Amino acid sequence: MGRTIQNKVYMEDRKIPVTRKFNSNRGEAEQTGESQLTPEQKAEAVEQLRSCLESCLKLIVMHPEEVSVSIFQGENTTVFKVECTQRNIGRILGAKGKNIDSMRVFVQSVAWKNGFRAVIEVPFFPNNNRAE
Repeated sequence: MGRTIQNKVYMEDRKIPVTRKFNSNRGEAEQTGESQLTPEQKAEAVEQLRSCLESCLKLIVMHPEEVSVSIFQGENTTVFKVECTQRNIGRILGAKGKNIDSMRVFVQSVAWKNGFRAVIEVPFFPNNNRAE
């Protein structure tokens, strides 16, 4: 085990000290105060996250009945697979991918808080209308 170092970080705007624990072996912020979830609690958290993601995506698209989210759980990672038609994919992705990027950040932060890793997978529709 590595040593734990306490760092004080100041917000640029307000000069407020924020204390973070840092694990020098792994090089990433250490989770503090979070207990390991039981399998039942993890399954409940994953299902709540899936339903929240699905309802957010349905609010964005023009045809909400064509959007669904399924779950695939691996050993270390939970994959939220978005299933939709090609006419909805533009709204889900957003301009320059901003919508799906914000959804991914949200899902990753909730998953990290609950002690698991999560990714969002969206379908790929090749562009067959190119002029050659």
